[in-house]
Amino acid sequence: MNKNLFFFLLLTLIIFSSCKRPNLNSSTEASSEEIKNFIVQETDFTYFSSKAKLHYKDDLNDLKANLNIRIKKDSIIWVSINAAAGIEAFRCLITTDSIHILDRLKNEYTALDFNGLSQKLNTTLTYKMIQAMIMGNLMIPKSAEDRLKKADTSYYILKQKNGDIYIDNHVKISSMKVEKVELSQALDSNNLTIKYFNFVPLGKYSFPGKNEIILSHKEGSAHQITNIDIEHNKTECPEKDLNFPFNIPNRFERK
Repeated sequence: MNKNLFFFLLLTLIIFSSCKRPNLNSSTEASSEEIKNFIVQETDFTYFSSKAKLHYKDDLNDLKANLNIRIKKDSIIWVSINAAAGIEAFRCLITTDSIHILDRLKNEYTALDFNGLSQKLNTTLTYKMIQAMIMGNLMIPKSAEDRLKKADTSYYILKQKNGDIYIDNHVKISSMKVEKVELSQALDSNNLTIKYFNFVPLGKYSFPGKNEIILSHKEGSAHQITNIDIEHNKTECPEKDLNFPFNIPNRFERK
């Protein structure tokens, strides 16, 4: 996995600019009673850890890797990406204000500031959005400005707006869990969809054991589709503190 591909993978997972707004003409407005009682079942935790398999596929690449993910709620997200041979290729540390990446293949270190990154990409990006995306929770809290629709007898659609980004959360009525998120920005023809599958028990909560991210976008005049699958095979919310090792070797060049 080359560095440019890794950065694309990382930013695809955490950034949702330039997406086409989905068509929801077939949905109907929820009743006032349904809106009043609408509560999404979100996963709460203090510490979270997971071992997972990642599959990245686009028109030119078909790559697989192993992930180790650790989270301290509202504080730190730590990710280690290992190649098939078990050798760590990248390590990522996400804090409330920045993203830090070690590229062990090229002996390079990169730091990205959330504020600067958001300005550069012309969209709001926060630590809590990334954390919520991993856990299958709402990316932004429910507010009085949100709209609630009923797509059919199986799903609600909670329509939210964050700056110029529209977020449509598809919530299954029987479980009140988010099962699909569509992210959109006006005046563009790209699409990003996140799907959550295979819910498994995690303490007293339910956690999506598999995530599918589908990015349909234009590269020049060509239309491309990128698929990223993440399948968790061991998840837990440990009571004891987790370690988040991230040391920058002296030989690493800062980019």
